[in-house]
Amino acid sequence: DTTGQFAGNGQSGDVWFLGASFGDPPSVSRTITIPQGTALFFPLFNFEEDSAFSPTATAQEIADGLNAMVLQVTQLRLTVDGSPMPDLGLLRAKSPGAFSVSLPPGGDDVYTYFGVDAGTTINTMVSDGYWVFIEPLPVGTHTISFGGTQDDGVEPFSVDANYTIHVVAAD
Repeated sequence: DTTGQFAGNGQSGDVWFLGASFGDPPSVSRTITIPQGTALFFPLFNFEEDSAFSPTATAQEIADGLNAMVLQVTQLRLTVDGSPMPDLGLLRAKSPGAFSVSLPPGGDDVYTYFGVDAGTTINTMVSDGYWVFIEPLPVGTHTISFGGTQDDGVEPFSVDANYTIHVVAAD
């Protein structure tokens, strides 16, 4: 979703998920509309690995590899309405172990995007990275920009997401 036009798809309840970028393109700008009273949850910079991409790796091997990648994060960025948020390094969260996920039917998933036939269930998935939860914003227009950089010593990798968010009064 390069523009935000699909941001409401599958969203319900008091918390909406904002997507970042896969790094291609490295920066995305989206405009979305959310109902008043909606909190936001999103990754500043995160990693996921699973048995679809690493079928012979154990959950611990996957977690160790992700930990090494997270330790290479050299910069995190988050501004809300132009104000930078402090202490972003404190926002690290990793799954306490492996978990499984069911995929939607018909190949409408991230694995298809990468050319991997993952079937309908991923049995071993691990996540690690930096995550943000923002309390509901007041009615009006807001901007949230976030992202980060990982530097493995070979080629730095950066992602940035810029959101214009229209909060509208609840019906």
